[in-house]
Amino acid sequence: MEEGQELTSSPVTAVFYAIASTQAGLRGLTLGEFLIRRVLDELSNDGSIGNLSRFVTLSPLPGFVAYLQQIVRSNTPTNLSLEMIAAIKCIGVEENFAPRKSVIELNRAELERLCLDYLLKAKRQRIRALDPVANFHLRNGASALRLNWMADTEKQRLRESLGMCVNYEYDKDRIEENHRLYTLHGCIVQGGGENADAPKRD
Repeated sequence: MEEGQELTSSPVTAVFYAIASTQAGLRGLTLGEFLIRRVLDELSNDGSIGNLSRFVTLSPLPGFVAYLQQIVRSNTPTNLSLEMIAAIKCIGVEENFAPRKSVIELNRAELERLCLDYLLKAKRQRIRALDPVANFHLRNGASALRLNWMADTEKQRLRESLGMCVNYEYDKDRIEENHRLYTLHGCIVQGGGENADAPKRD
């Protein structure tokens, strides 16, 4: 929105970009859960900024490229181009290297497929999402809503996730149930309350 431009309607959706732990000694603690719920309550009750009723994140997938590198090293068959495979191999080896956006775009369909596999199927400890940001939000009761292609093209994000981001949704009426399904059974719930085979794509 440009400076001085007026809203034509009251906002109903709040988008959170990132929640980061600033103290290494606090890692593993569920402070984020309390912060998220407090913010949801305060924003829901604050009529001065609109009638907010929907709360989503725009979150990175910081382990996606590392996952792709494992696939490439294991010679797992994919439909990635040779140029894309070479670029994946170079990340972290050549200092400050990041793949060209044009190369990423040419491999969109296969990268989206692999990213959904990473988000929904790659696990640690059998039921936890391999991606640490995904695990954080799913553990705290969010649902997986949408995969966003090239949503953050800052160089470091290209090196970590090829620019991929995910929307996670916090539905106040479903947080407890989503948390239970994920922590007990590893079930990832899609926005709308359904068990997710895949989030929507942009």
